[in-house]
Amino acid sequence: MLAPMRLRSCASCLVLALLLTVVPLYARVLRVEVASRTTVLDGKVFGNAGAYERITGRVYFSLPVANAHNLRIVDLRNAVNLKNGEVEFSSDFVAVRPKDVHRGNGSMLLEVPNRGNARILALVDGAMRS
Repeated sequence: MLAPMRLRSCASCLVLALLLTVVPLYARVLRVEVASRTTVLDGKVFGNAGAYERITGRVYFSLPVANAHNLRIVDLRNAVNLKNGEVEFSSDFVAVRPKDVHRGNGSMLLEVPNRGNARILALVDGAMRS
């Protein structure tokens, strides 16, 4: 078992490596549409946080085509939905959070599904696929 100090050092190195490899893109959220809210595991209580809910929906973004940081996006200049020099796009999302937000710790489990496959609950605590 790793000592707490060494564990923190490993975690810090991992975060630093991720920050150095992530390509910065400059976008903004235009709107968020919630499609459904369902109770997780029929309202099973998880410690002090209580029952959880699964929220699914779509988030809409916009980013400027001329921004130098966005030039790495393949075929961005060929986008047909340009408005004021920006292109709009969207993505599905899945969020899992306590039903009573005051009972939680202020964090939320969020997934942006890849090709429509939401898998985050299957990775957390051995839960069934969502």
